[in-house]
Amino acid sequence: MNSNSEKPFLSTGKLIENYKLLVNYMKQCRDAGLDCSPLIPSSDFLLEVKRLVESDYISKFSDLVKLVEKKFGNLISCDLALRVFTEIHGYVVSCDLVKNMLITQLAGWIIEMLETLGYVKIKFSWR
Repeated sequence: MNSNSEKPFLSTGKLIENYKLLVNYMKQCRDAGLDCSPLIPSSDFLLEVKRLVESDYISKFSDLVKLVEKKFGNLISCDLALRVFTEIHGYVVSCDLVKNMLITQLAGWIIEMLETLGYVKIKFSWR
């Protein structure tokens, strides 16, 4: 499988069509000997998100992105994220932009995992 089509575990591509930034970030994080495991959502966090979706606390994708940013935002290395982005796209952007892209892909992965597991149903309005 080439890196263009690689997707994280249990993702469907329904919300996030291209996970290249997240997948390459995680690979390079591991290759650099850094502990990337805190960026992988735990089953407890997935169940918390499921509960929040069911209670309508999270009713749109932007709500989930904010929650994921709060929980995972400080775990992302700017230097590594910028290096990965530049390798993929060939130009440099701000750390905030790359972090936001990673957080968005992570949020998409989380909700796609929950749908794959049968916990939530992604409606078109989530796009």
